[in-house]
Amino acid sequence: MSIVNTAHTQPLTTPADARARMEFTADTPRIGIEIEYHICDGENGTAPAGDERVRALKEALRDRGLSVDEEIGAHMIELKTQAYELAEARLLIAEIDDIQKAVSEEAAKLGLRPLETANIPGLTVEKAEGNLIRPTNAEPERGLRARMMMAAIRDQGMDNLIPFPLLSASVQASVTAQDPDHLYTMAQRHYKLLPFLMAALHNRAPETDADGTVSDKHGGIAVRRLMGRRGLIPAAYTRSLTAEEYIQKTLETAYERPMFCYVDAQGQFNAAAQGETVTMKTLAERNLATTVNADLSRSMDWTAVKIKSVPGTETVRAEMRDIDTGADNARVLAATQALLCLDTECARDIDSLLASYGYAGAPVCYIEMLNRDLKRVENNGRVGIDMRYGHGFMQYFARDFTATLMKHAPKYGLEDALAPLARVVETGMTAAQRLDQGPPPVRKPEIVPDWI
Repeated sequence: MSIVNTAHTQPLTTPADARARMEFTADTPRIGIEIEYHICDGENGTAPAGDERVRALKEALRDRGLSVDEEIGAHMIELKTQAYELAEARLLIAEIDDIQKAVSEEAAKLGLRPLETANIPGLTVEKAEGNLIRPTNAEPERGLRARMMMAAIRDQGMDNLIPFPLLSASVQASVTAQDPDHLYTMAQRHYKLLPFLMAALHNRAPETDADGTVSDKHGGIAVRRLMGRRGLIPAAYTRSLTAEEYIQKTLETAYERPMFCYVDAQGQFNAAAQGETVTMKTLAERNLATTVNADLSRSMDWTAVKIKSVPGTETVRAEMRDIDTGADNARVLAATQALLCLDTECARDIDSLLASYGYAGAPVCYIEMLNRDLKRVENNGRVGIDMRYGHGFMQYFARDFTATLMKHAPKYGLEDALAPLARVVETGMTAAQRLDQGPPPVRKPEIVPDWI
């Protein structure tokens, strides 16, 4: 869950004020990774662990010097790495390995187990809502913001937003931006690649439909689809022609989008009352359009790329999201985004490959195709990468994409980190398919979706 500093009370009355606040890195850009886990009871069970037991795990990990954040659901934890320059990419991979080892070791000591999948089969929203993080005697306000958000979402009739933060675990890569164009190109590449990355790195145990049959849906896309315009691909991106337009439209959305909670003049969290519409614009009328509330508003969208700040600074970073968690996916995402975002030659080669599949120009030039590709992956979640993509086929794109990364990987010692992706391409078998024991999937017909 995004961390906000309630002491940040600089006035930001308009999107222009927020844009003036943004700074870009004068140093070499860096990359860091965040990894979410579902924590379950027992070595073999999949029952979500309760708050008291997971809190003990969090403390044990913090005692080992790891950075652990609270999530809304008590059964989830999030750990994040330090940020590294491209030349230090092997240190990033090593830290990811250390984190995953520590989580497994400390969980085992407490009779817990971190799931390697991005979902807990059979976990319902109702069960997850009964397992939110809770206050303690030492921290009476622990989890207050999360509980306020959940209550306000219910009060405002936006129940569709609840499943995503409670049922899905993912890995995310954050990269500091050198300038607006760097930010925009990082976002463009991730959005263009999203159907492929979500298919190739799909790591969810199969869910069942209401009639008891194995679902053919890609659960990761399906649960995000419920969020409407707050998830996946935002209008601020699809309607932008330049980097500045992308930034401006993103900030305008944050000022106009209803908020579920806000921070008052005393630094206290307040939930939006039932029937009340709170936005940055209405807060400006009360002199509460501040840095902390601007950050809060932006955190209440869960799009596949978020524009965020490095904690404690105004430095802009792009957070590339929506990739399933898993034993290998954090390493793969770290290596992939390090090369795509920080190696100019590799980025240029991948851009040329994407263009050959029709992904070129401003978003308006390919957004309908991107929507169609995402819908195809969503409806055929059990077939791996055996489907169309852009103007060609995903399995062929996957081969050339991986070969391109592997060409540049030796410069930074990233071959081993990319090996799991190479195995998916070679075998055609994703992690989700290895978990799938259901009958053969039924290929869905081509569907042209509504605009996201």
